[in-house]
Amino acid sequence: MEARHALPLRIGVGVFRRSAPVTRVLKGSTGLRKVSPVNNEMTELSIERRAKRHVWSRDHDFLAVCAPGLEAACRAELSALDSKVLTVIRGGVAFAGRLEAGYSANLWLRSAGRVLMRVDRFRAGAYEEIFSKSRKMYWETLLAPGALLSFRTVVRYSRAGHTERVEKAILDGIQARFNELGLKRPMLVEPEGPSERLPEVQEVYVRMEGNQCLLSLDMSGPPLHFRGYRKDVHHAPIRETMAAGLLLLMGWRREEPLLDPMCGSGAFPIEAALMGHNRAPGLRRDFAFTRWPCFRPKSWEYLLREAAKSERNAPPLRLLGRDRDPDAIRAAEENFRRTGIEHRVAFETADFFQTKAPFDSGVLAINPPYGKRVSTGSDPAKLYREIGRKIRADYGGWRVLILVPGWRAAQALHLNPRSTVLLDHGGFPVLAVMTDAVKTI
Repeated sequence: MEARHALPLRIGVGVFRRSAPVTRVLKGSTGLRKVSPVNNEMTELSIERRAKRHVWSRDHDFLAVCAPGLEAACRAELSALDSKVLTVIRGGVAFAGRLEAGYSANLWLRSAGRVLMRVDRFRAGAYEEIFSKSRKMYWETLLAPGALLSFRTVVRYSRAGHTERVEKAILDGIQARFNELGLKRPMLVEPEGPSERLPEVQEVYVRMEGNQCLLSLDMSGPPLHFRGYRKDVHHAPIRETMAAGLLLLMGWRREEPLLDPMCGSGAFPIEAALMGHNRAPGLRRDFAFTRWPCFRPKSWEYLLREAAKSERNAPPLRLLGRDRDPDAIRAAEENFRRTGIEHRVAFETADFFQTKAPFDSGVLAINPPYGKRVSTGSDPAKLYREIGRKIRADYGGWRVLILVPGWRAAQALHLNPRSTVLLDHGGFPVLAVMTDAVKTI
């Protein structure tokens, strides 16, 4: 797929506050999809009927969340999935479709970090209104009895009060709904200090602006850059979603050679291999939506079968990762081995400045060490001057994709960029510089 970069629409989306992570959850949590009512008022059959009426039979709005700067790549991917794209915002693309459209987005999107499903919108200006309208929502079709919840909330210009009060009103409404139906109430996890997000916790996104409340559920669970293959990491790794999104913006084609001369854990060549073989990036991982009571296993199994059938038995791709650190090469090789792709990516220990281009042309994708993530010494621009000089001397005819920490570093390359994209990489702003075929010195 070839995606052209376009400037993202600058629509502010705010900063979500993540509920404190947890190391322990409340006792008495249950299995997630099978409904076990406290009484006979709410059976699995009645849950199914409600799911058919409220979830299965109508279109929904979704948001594919991506790193700011990758919106054009994400939009192109959604269009290729025949999703109805609604709008592009900074850091995301809104789209619409049946529940299965959300399934497909989680399975196939390479550049998105997660997918949210919008579940309710309403006007409310006080705790009582938020509670009352939250209680009327068909939560029993989306949350399993006893589900563990975590909130990510932003509140702006609202009379409803501070973040915690808004969250409490929504949680109280959800629990009141389950009490009325005779089902075990979902519970908020207990924060006990820093830890990684627990995969069984369902995240609820709340956005309150003025008297407008928007509720969303995270469909993905662990972020989508967890493809299931990368367990060995090296210094300053680039996320898989960013690597894939940049390759899409670059317009890399599977017949083109690709070289990452500072490959670290191997994200660029491995993501190119997945793209070249048409491997669905979500084929080997779990998702939060599979634990929802409204989950449709037959629809999901069909999508998985179709994804497996669409994977190409392609001729070997010309993909090469180099790094001067042998530990990085070992990590990259192990990561690629876990993908299970038959045609291997070539990894070799080599110094970029001491080696030549392996092919006459191709895409040179580089994520060099930079900034606070990896020390570049007292003169960071010197590294980029040397990289640019090497590219102009030995990589004539190659198209270049390189991440740099700012405009000064980009100018030090002395390349002629086709486009630049401002990104957030691990909390630091970086520029992705993309060129057409480089002319030699």
